[in-house]
Amino acid sequence: IDRIIRRGIDRGLSRRWKVDCRHLHVDETSISTRREYITVLSNHAGMVLAIADGRSRDSLIACLSSIPIQWLSKTRSLSMDMSSAYIRAAHDFFGVRASKLIGFDHFHVARAITRSVDEVRKQDMKKLPSLERLQVHKNRYLWLRNGSELDTESRAEIDSHSALMSNTTIAWTLKEKAREIWKGKEPQTRNSWKQWARLARATGLRPLIAVAEMVLNHLTGIVVAMKSGFSNSRAEAINKNIKNLNRNAHGHRNKERYKAMIYFKFGRLDTSFSH
Repeated sequence: IDRIIRRGIDRGLSRRWKVDCRHLHVDETSISTRREYITVLSNHAGMVLAIADGRSRDSLIACLSSIPIQWLSKTRSLSMDMSSAYIRAAHDFFGVRASKLIGFDHFHVARAITRSVDEVRKQDMKKLPSLERLQVHKNRYLWLRNGSELDTESRAEIDSHSALMSNTTIAWTLKEKAREIWKGKEPQTRNSWKQWARLARATGLRPLIAVAEMVLNHLTGIVVAMKSGFSNSRAEAINKNIKNLNRNAHGHRNKERYKAMIYFKFGRLDTSFSH
């Protein structure tokens, strides 16, 4: 069966005359309990274009190199996480074009900011008396939720604890401000992020300062992602499907068979026999 599948994949890959590479997504996924990784390159239509071993610079370059250059010449965005290896690979492969292509997903920025709020919350909690700490701890998840989605009662809970959790309130306010910037409610996106970073630094809170540095270091990619409107959500969905594929198969004997099944299921290949 494995040989039949591999022959089908070879036929399908040889028939790929044209693939839409305007918006590409790159992500990594673990393929075993030994934490072996593969890099998966896909497009905005959810088609897996290339797979390479590892999650290094060479892994992404191997994926990109397997695609004809005439298709990649039409690439307008390359969505990824903030992996330094992937960023370096994109710059090495695309050259000066890379800075206009690389976009960092909203999810990764939001996750970093939310984690910083939670770290500040934990610091504030340690300063509270035991009785007040118990009461405030019950509402710990309210600080992490989208403020615009909080009902009146939840918002009142946050307001009632703001005096006790002053630093957390500051961090929460900055989190909501970042959300407004990403939604495009600010006229000057780049300047808005710079101002946000200055405010985060001015708090003197280490978790917020670390996120401010991250935003400034990756500002160009953040702005590119906001302008293009494309995120890495499609790649994350493929990643989830790949894990489900392995789970449903109760694991794969080796990595090559696993990669073959990923192509077979998500490569959208024409594997039929020609007549």
